[in-house]
Amino acid sequence: MNTGRVLPAILGATLALPALTATSAGAAVTDPPPDGVTVEVAVVNGTGCVQGGMSVYFSVDKQALTLLRDEVRVEVGGGKNPATDRRTCQVLLRIHVPQGYSYAIKPAVDYRGYAELEAGASGVLTSSSHLQGTPNPAPKTFKLDGPFSGPWRFQPPDSDPVFKPCGEQRSFVISSDLRVSLGTSDKTKISYMTMEGKEVYPMVWKRCSTT
Repeated sequence: MNTGRVLPAILGATLALPALTATSAGAAVTDPPPDGVTVEVAVVNGTGCVQGGMSVYFSVDKQALTLLRDEVRVEVGGGKNPATDRRTCQVLLRIHVPQGYSYAIKPAVDYRGYAELEAGASGVLTSSSHLQGTPNPAPKTFKLDGPFSGPWRFQPPDSDPVFKPCGEQRSFVISSDLRVSLGTSDKTKISYMTMEGKEVYPMVWKRCSTT
């Protein structure tokens, strides 16, 4: 059952990330490592994003990771090219942390956008994120059904963090798929859905065991 807050008219189902035990991770860190934590956009693929149009940074306290990219828009109807009804994006972030620390990244705090959907049309956002080399979590799917007009926002429920194995380099993979369908709507009228280009991922830190 979806327990996240949905505003407005958004349907979604989210499964918790699969548990992964990192036996070399010790007690939780109150303050993340102050120096030596870096992140960069390593690989970008898909019709909904470009390498040069993305940036990523940590918050000052290193408790959150923010990904910025251009707004994504999908649309159908009104004689639009069918190729405009779907946009996909996969981003691989390379994260470096000081030796002796492990981290986990939780799902994005929320997703936001705007939609104009005719009666019978629908828009769907499917997204996922995981540490490379760990089990892929079930994708999170958010759906809007027409008629709908206005901003939308979805806040997925929290899930258990999956920590990077100590002493190993792992990249963080973010995938998204935004699409809109005519359904039974009037084909002469345009329906569209957008997604804002800002995603914030909470960080959780642990010290690696020295034993």
